[in-house]
Amino acid sequence: KQWYQRRVRGASKLESKDATGKSDPFFVITSTNSPFSITPTLYRSEFIEKSLTPSWKPFAINTSALGGLDNPFTVTVYDHDANGLHDFIGEFTTTLRELSFGGASFGIINNSKIGRLGYRGSGLFNVEDIKGLDHEIIYGGVGARISCVAEILDREISTTLKQVGNAHRSFLEVEVQVPFKLRLHRTVAEDEVNKKVQWKDFEFLVDEVGGPDTPLTFHVYDFASNATHDYVGSCSTTLRELLHPITLPIINQKRRGLGYKSSGGLTINSQSLPVPPPRPTLLAPAYNISIYSTELDT
Repeated sequence: KQWYQRRVRGASKLESKDATGKSDPFFVITSTNSPFSITPTLYRSEFIEKSLTPSWKPFAINTSALGGLDNPFTVTVYDHDANGLHDFIGEFTTTLRELSFGGASFGIINNSKIGRLGYRGSGLFNVEDIKGLDHEIIYGGVGARISCVAEILDREISTTLKQVGNAHRSFLEVEVQVPFKLRLHRTVAEDEVNKKVQWKDFEFLVDEVGGPDTPLTFHVYDFASNATHDYVGSCSTTLRELLHPITLPIINQKRRGLGYKSSGGLTINSQSLPVPPPRPTLLAPAYNISIYSTELDT
């Protein structure tokens, strides 16, 4: 059997992480025995709003991605937060063989709470069904069309003061290290509306970024007309991880310290490209360039 389709009945008795007494839970699957060049997230579920008994969609995963029938993998459950700093609920480790027993329930454990008075676990992860099939699923295609939305929650005071009375306009840059630093894309600056910024979709091919597991770094800046753009923060992921929707924390390393958590969250959705999209030729014999300037000093 090359891949398995798993139907997760869901979780029950999850630990509450929000002030409402509920959580917005999702889970991810990782394997330290993965054959990939780095350890990617092999699956990430959708998050279920305000629930302690979530029911997630069925999903499929290749046996080879997990390293075989008996290689252990970890299922980790989080409470989704808009700033990307998802709260850890708990985790457990299992194998495909154990899942094949059917009707399995696994205790979700937060090891940092073991030994605390009254702690018996952070919930149950319930598997309804698992079926083996005779072909692998094909991930990703030749590239991805990427959609990004940033929810900016926290800026430096100096940036906020500069924009008093004006809406923030932010842009996004994407870099890759292959092996030197290469800027792959820069968006147009877009207005922030209700603390959110959405940019136009863009596309990357697997080959041009150096492979599905090459880290991509997303940098967020506040636009300034004099080009002294204010750095908001950065986050990193891979094309393989973008097979599933993800919200990452936007971190400004210079601000790390008392009270600072993140500068917001970057939510990334992607759509696989089965064939390369039509593109203008980048390498041409010559270029005709039009320019203009603004706010020159007298």
